[in-house]
Amino acid sequence: MLDVGWQELFIIAVITIIVVGPREIPTVLRTVLSWVRRIKEMAREFQTGIDDIARESELSEIRRELEGTVNVDLEKELENTIDPDGEISSDLYDLRKASEEVAQQQQELTQRQIDLSAQQEELRADVALEESREYSPPDEPVGGDPPSEGASLKDSENEIETSAESLEVNPSIESGRATK
Repeated sequence: MLDVGWQELFIIAVITIIVVGPREIPTVLRTVLSWVRRIKEMAREFQTGIDDIARESELSEIRRELEGTVNVDLEKELENTIDPDGEISSDLYDLRKASEEVAQQQQELTQRQIDLSAQQEELRADVALEESREYSPPDEPVGGDPPSEGASLKDSENEIETSAESLEVNPSIESGRATK
């Protein structure tokens, strides 16, 4: 600011005493000090106004930047950052198609398996039917006439005993039994 030393202040004081007089110096000093205060206050207000304008201009710049970033498509920006050439996207698309094809093939295989199981059951039924047609029961039962429907269990036991007695006994087996 102003470079005022002691010598300059002494000269100003002497001139003020000569021009104003010693009795008026306190009123002159009050007046000068009030002007200095007003000038300082005006300078402070001016500086505050300048600072406010600077802040507002910075805020308006920040607002413009924010408004510019709000209009940005974040999904597209992220995609461009992660996969700039689109290779990963095409690979994912190929994987989706392949998984859909595998699912379709699996459904076809499951249907084929169901069809084959049904055919296998039909074949088993046909074989069983054919075997039952080829099988013919013997005309006479082994061991005599079959018991009549009203025959008792006792009659069946008697028939078994008589047929066992009629069988021939092997002599070597008999001699083995006797030695024991």
